[in-house]
Amino acid sequence: MQTTRPKRFTTRMAAALLLGALLMIAGCSPKAATPVVIVEPALTGETAVEGFILNSNLSTHLVSPDGSYFLAVRNDGYGSYLGVFPSDLPDQETLQEIPVESVDREWLLTSWFSYEPLGWISDTEFVYAKLGWQPSGGHKNERGVVLVVARLDRDSGTVSAEESAFFELPYMDSVVRTLFLPERNQVYLNNNTTIWRFDIAQRELTVLKSGLPDYIYRQPIPSPDGNYYVYELNEQGKHGLFIFDTTTLEERPLMLNGDTMSFYPAWSYDGKYIAAYTVHRKEGATGTAWHDYRLFVGEDTALSIGTSITVVDTQGNLVANIEIEGKYVQDFIWSHNDHALGFVASIEPEPETGAGADEGFYRPTVCESVWIARVGNGSEDKPPVHLGGIPKIGDDELPPHIAPVTFDAKSEGIYCHLVRDGIWYFSEDAEPVRLVGGLWPGMEAQTPLVYGDSIVALIDVGENQCEFYLFDGGNATKFGEAGSFWTWIVAHTGDKLILYRGVTGSGAPAEYWPYPETGRLAVYNMIKPED
Repeated sequence: MQTTRPKRFTTRMAAALLLGALLMIAGCSPKAATPVVIVEPALTGETAVEGFILNSNLSTHLVSPDGSYFLAVRNDGYGSYLGVFPSDLPDQETLQEIPVESVDREWLLTSWFSYEPLGWISDTEFVYAKLGWQPSGGHKNERGVVLVVARLDRDSGTVSAEESAFFELPYMDSVVRTLFLPERNQVYLNNNTTIWRFDIAQRELTVLKSGLPDYIYRQPIPSPDGNYYVYELNEQGKHGLFIFDTTTLEERPLMLNGDTMSFYPAWSYDGKYIAAYTVHRKEGATGTAWHDYRLFVGEDTALSIGTSITVVDTQGNLVANIEIEGKYVQDFIWSHNDHALGFVASIEPEPETGAGADEGFYRPTVCESVWIARVGNGSEDKPPVHLGGIPKIGDDELPPHIAPVTFDAKSEGIYCHLVRDGIWYFSEDAEPVRLVGGLWPGMEAQTPLVYGDSIVALIDVGENQCEFYLFDGGNATKFGEAGSFWTWIVAHTGDKLILYRGVTGSGAPAEYWPYPETGRLAVYNMIKPED
């Protein structure tokens, strides 16, 4: 479809206005109407940046509660810098960055180390982590994680920081998952083998669980509220999915291996349900270890493909078993605001067809169609809904690989990436439609940014070219562009979007940062102010 110039996206209020008129005619006072949200991006300022800025995630906690500042890491050819940045950026050539902490190039060339901003606990206090070989402080030259609580003095524009907790990381262990919960004054952290909780108010670090087996690619996953962790075990006497209660410190089985095995658990966004792929035993097998089941194995581990998707609650009660007769199910995603799963149905290719060798990756299945399944809330008897088949591209005998990216703002349809083509929208009410060509690689693809009825998308449309879109159902509206694929979102609020776009050059040491030497921060006001 053709994209349009920026336009207004409105929430329709006809029914509410009609009801209000009838109530006034009847002599009654109508309830206050829901405000009309008009999404109309407007560029309000740009600022020059030395090096590049990249946040660790797109959490709203990275922006101070009053919306004045955001946390980010800036890197250049001389080091890495954690800073506090103003979210209102007038057009200027100097970024008004408040420095927090930094590490020089020489340390980074020889040691693994990075900063991870976690978020704000008030308008003046925030928490961050220092991961890896510590370059300074009370744990200098030790390998691990330091948790720091910092305070911003807004009058002087300075930051004071306190190293509050530390734990060691084994050699070669560099993957630490964090869950920041400012409403509880808590941070949950885990690697493959251990789960910690940091009490921010008490400055106290507690080991909640240790001694888990290290499966490398199968790390414990916290619920969004931090109440539970779910993980896989493949040990003598313990085969299946298990759940750990962070309050009672009790571990119990969630989905045990038997005739089937469930793997790769994923939480719904509200933490109510857990979904996992399920496969059957191999013919003739009788055990319950991973090798007894018919997994599709890729280069390093099992692929995200099953014969069904099993959904349970935190007590292990079966909520749904989603399957398509005669098909495999793969690449499922949860809706961000509904108990719905989007997924692809596929089949095994005929041996002589050679599935997708020209696409540069191993394809054990051939994608056939996109589906949506709603679970819980009385939807138990409703079958999955077919949203459409996979479009063929060119003269290829087989349809290309497709992967769901995210649901739309209302969870009525799914945006998918079709390999070697672009972004398509699949919904219940219309035929699949192509929105734009290109790739959707940004973090906002995994953390949907919703403004009104629209999803923000940054699409790589060509060599060193990125375009900014609002996706509203089957409509795509372009609101900006950048002449660099080094373009991403670094912060957002309920009405504001802050992006970084890099400018590549030739002066930076290539062996250190093959990234932009300079760039620009751009601020968009996404919601049109009320008249």
